[in-house]
Amino acid sequence: MKRTPTLTIGISALNEEQNIICLLNALLSQKNGHYLLSELVVISDGSTDQTVPLVKSIQNKYPVITLIDGKKR
Repeated sequence: MKRTPTLTIGISALNEEQNIICLLNALLSQKNGHYLLSELVVISDGSTDQTVPLVKSIQNKYPVITLIDGKKR
């Protein structure tokens, strides 16, 4: 039986409100039979814009997304 490898992607996102949703959607839309996206980790280390709320808003739709919010820089 062939096992499909799992893939975890980590993204550092500091004040990326203009880009984060587009990036996450692009990563989540990748389809191939070579791997299974098991986790997409977004690390926000003190974002002062809407990066964190935007990631939280998309987490409900895509449970593979994990947010690490460092709050202070």
